[in-house]
Amino acid sequence: ISVLLGKADQTITFPAIGNQKTTNTVALSATASSGLSVSYAVAGGPAVLNGITLSFTGAGIVRIVASQAGDENWNPAPNVTNVFTVAKTAATVALGDLAQAYDGTAKSVTATTTPSGLTVEITYDGSATAPTVAGSYAVVATINDANYEGAASDTLVIAKANQTITFPAVGDKQDVDTVNLTATASSGLPVSYTVASGPAVINGTTLSFTGTGVVSIVASQAGNANWNPAPEVTDTFTVTQLALVVELNRTLVNVREGGEGRFFVRLNRNPGRAVVINIARSGGDTNVTVKSGAGRSFNSANWNNWQAVTLAAAADANGANEMATLRISMAGADDQSVTATALDGDIGENLALPASGSTLTGVKANQLVQVVDGVHTSSAN
Repeated sequence: ISVLLGKADQTITFPAIGNQKTTNTVALSATASSGLSVSYAVAGGPAVLNGITLSFTGAGIVRIVASQAGDENWNPAPNVTNVFTVAKTAATVALGDLAQAYDGTAKSVTATTTPSGLTVEITYDGSATAPTVAGSYAVVATINDANYEGAASDTLVIAKANQTITFPAVGDKQDVDTVNLTATASSGLPVSYTVASGPAVINGTTLSFTGTGVVSIVASQAGNANWNPAPEVTDTFTVTQLALVVELNRTLVNVREGGEGRFFVRLNRNPGRAVVINIARSGGDTNVTVKSGAGRSFNSANWNNWQAVTLAAAADANGANEMATLRISMAGADDQSVTATALDGDIGENLALPASGSTLTGVKANQLVQVVDGVHTSSAN
């Protein structure tokens, strides 16, 4: 008698795994009613099997299939699938460098993660670009990693920068001077000037004076969105009056015997009153005299107008050129002098003027120079 026995059926018991974190590992523990060993396979999701150890490569839904293929006595067991969710593991982010000062460069915060080395994406008021200008910015730092998640938020404050002013000393001045003010700010912003005290006026960066005394000039820079106001810098100096002197258009004058010669005088500044310049011969050839202009009057209206002094030289019997010294004097000023040369008028009767470009030598050439000396009719010739 033959007895034919069929294979027995079997089932798998596969305990539910439950939801996991990406850093977890799970030891799979399914059993078959046959007692035969159970095999596992990843049917879907970010998971990796190594024997009966399950680990994860990211977040998502994972499907693990448990199977038993049977043998000569057991039919294959129906597969059992375990489905669960894997979530990222929490990580922390610590933000640093949240207080900085403006210097014209972009200001980024730092982010330190636990565990370390995770990639962090940072935004400033919603932008990935780090800000440059002074102000407050909402910072959000978010971990970008397959296995970890976390975020932090705070405020980045970029403070206005301090600045200083460099103001070169003006130094003592005279009341007729003008000064180009050249203070600079370390910020590169323009510097403003004001007269704190004293007889001075400012037009843009040009300083001029309305009198004499002690002057104080203040240089300031008010700052802007990125720079704090600079500490003011004050420069103090003394303004004195320019000495009143006589200006001469020349100090050497030729005067033809029997003819005239001229020089011109004026003042170097407004005298603020009526003054008289006196001209008189003080030595030398007595034939040289002041024909007109021995006393020239100046005031606030005409002080810079040239006025002529006309000299005359009487003819004499000799053929020499002779010199006289003229003293130019004014109350309150040092005397000055002009030298007048009387050009001899005794010229030979046979002297002929040469053609243009010719050269004369000897006595007659010298006499020609004496004749063609030029009668000065303006301050420029």
